[in-house]
Amino acid sequence: MSGEITQLLRFEKNGRPLESLPKTLASHLIGLEVEQWKLPQLHAIRRVPFFDSKGNLVQENGYHPSLGIWLDLAGLTLRNVPAHPTPSELSEAKQKIEELLVDFPFSNEASKANTIALLMLRSVRLMVNGPVPLILNSASMPGSGKTALAQLPGVLYDGEVPGVMPEPPRDDDELTKRIIGVLQVGQELAIFDNVNRKLESAVLAGLATSSTFSGRALYQQEPLTLPNRTQWMFTANNPVMSKEFERRFLLVRLDAGVENPQNRSFRHPNLHQWASDHRAELLWALLVLVRGWQAAGSKAGQVLEGGMRRFCEVLGGITVFLGYGPVFANREELTEQAGGDDHELHDALESWYTAFSTRTVTATELGGLWQKEGLQPAGLNGFTHVHVGRYMGTLRGVVLGPYRVNIEKSGRNTRYRLTLV
Repeated sequence: MSGEITQLLRFEKNGRPLESLPKTLASHLIGLEVEQWKLPQLHAIRRVPFFDSKGNLVQENGYHPSLGIWLDLAGLTLRNVPAHPTPSELSEAKQKIEELLVDFPFSNEASKANTIALLMLRSVRLMVNGPVPLILNSASMPGSGKTALAQLPGVLYDGEVPGVMPEPPRDDDELTKRIIGVLQVGQELAIFDNVNRKLESAVLAGLATSSTFSGRALYQQEPLTLPNRTQWMFTANNPVMSKEFERRFLLVRLDAGVENPQNRSFRHPNLHQWASDHRAELLWALLVLVRGWQAAGSKAGQVLEGGMRRFCEVLGGITVFLGYGPVFANREELTEQAGGDDHELHDALESWYTAFSTRTVTATELGGLWQKEGLQPAGLNGFTHVHVGRYMGTLRGVVLGPYRVNIEKSGRNTRYRLTLV
């Protein structure tokens, strides 16, 4: 350790440099708390200009102490980004982004608006002082371009095609370790690719609602709490998800309308290479479009998802200004994809009412009925009285269709009743 310290600091004795520190000094330095080193905080290293929380464009290389961010453009040179873009500049900027997206078969304008938002997110992330959604690139058929689209922010902001991860592990401990690994290295884009199973995980859902994430890292016992600034993306073909994800995903839906989408003709067959070759122009375009929205008064976008208010106001404001409509405008499509839970539960409640009407029943009776009829709604992990009792605890007061679930306790006995609403 003392050898590592001498690589950063020069120590001399009688005018001659020391090759290693005296043990007493090394022990003292190693024993200092982080705060005692009095080093400036470094929250992130950015490779492209960005907007701070007040909407100011940060484009000077070096450390910005008020933000805790080091900007290293690494030779990237952009055209001047005017504070008040002309109509001609705005038109040029919008055309460049349209050209970038020309080969993607968006199912509707809402998916295109959401894509514009996800491309701009990292440049305005500090302006969005609040949670941001998970992003789901969904397609009807393989080969539609959902992974290539998910990787575009990495090409633009990091200058390289990002890698992808396989679908999230089912085990929450393993999933937590994977997430912690991403956050530990400050990775700003993480992609779970080709998710084949149902999306249902409280751990994943929490990524969209919290600015920090806690858990144990691989090979470590002590839990860590890390800032959650990563843009989390998922790709899947016609995914199914639990209800908890319905309000946490920003949906981009691709539908080429053909059996083999990969065999279509493309204007940019190697899109990532084209985007890399035109990276400076595309980044300039994104910044100009944000500046155009600011110059027009920074009108807040419509809040269609209350839990993502600031995201809707900033990114939705920009997409509306550009003529694409608000973000989250296709949220009903997510409701349909998450609707499988409702159908399963409705069938279970209908079976319950047919068998027992409005009289009280035990967990054992319900478990026996549902097992006999082959009904197992999402969240019910078995048919014993313990499994059913735990599951029913999550349904207290739930109203679905004409039914309301009621839980009645008498001493240590718990019974359940359906009433009509």
